[in-house]
Amino acid sequence: TAAAQLAAAWAALAALPGPHVLAGDLNLHAELLAPLGIARGLGEGATYPSGAPARRIDHILTDPWPTGADGLPVSAQEVGSGAGGALLRAVGSGVRSLVVSDHAATWVDLEPVARRG
Repeated sequence: TAAAQLAAAWAALAALPGPHVLAGDLNLHAELLAPLGIARGLGEGATYPSGAPARRIDHILTDPWPTGADGLPVSAQEVGSGAGGALLRAVGSGVRSLVVSDHAATWVDLEPVARRG
């Protein structure tokens, strides 16, 4: 159920213009995200339960852009996106405990990918 709900939510989000970020309690283990092939997971670390996190079920997702040999996303220009849309890459991430939740918060710092050439 969680995978189907995520697929539907991502499809609706991806239909909108611009870079996309979806964050939340997805109730999906991290290893189940990549096989869905719908978004790129950002950040690392266990998020549940917050008292002693043992697994990640809360995620931050963004567009599944292609990467170069260095592992960094290639720019929209290199991909051939005539729309001029910005691509984002993660430059920092982590997990923090929350007092008011049984989950830990995930955070990711994003920055635009510079166009090359």
